[in-house]
Amino acid sequence: MAPRPYTQRNYRQAMLEFYRWHQAERRQLPSWEQLQRDDFRAYLRFLGRHNLSRAAIQLRFSALRTFYRFLVRHGEVASSPIKNLTLPKLGKRLPKFLTPQQMTDLLAAPLKLLPAQGGSDSARAAAVFRLPARCGRAGNHLFLWPAHQ
Repeated sequence: MAPRPYTQRNYRQAMLEFYRWHQAERRQLPSWEQLQRDDFRAYLRFLGRHNLSRAAIQLRFSALRTFYRFLVRHGEVASSPIKNLTLPKLGKRLPKFLTPQQMTDLLAAPLKLLPAQGGSDSARAAAVFRLPARCGRAGNHLFLWPAHQ
């Protein structure tokens, strides 16, 4: 499966950035088969000094890892010098929850949107919308229920 255009663009930029860094820092073009773990550790320190986010650092090393997998697969290098390099861990995001008022407004929304005919259709729609929320089911389950029920 071919990489998506944004992945290709990001990987190309990451590889060019490493290439330019190596050329400026080491005063020579990178020789991919001769680079050592210490070269990549120096690059990691360089990225850290420039206050890049953890995700940005992960992206750059993902591109380098992918490139080295390619080189290993094609017999250009015996192993990847960045295989066991420790990178900064990505922060974990906390889940976002609705406030009690937001939940009340959400559950009342079907009754406000449907015509106030007092018929069973508006009551049924409200019940279909409220049931998963009251049972703790995810909202995407609403769309899995057959419409005729």
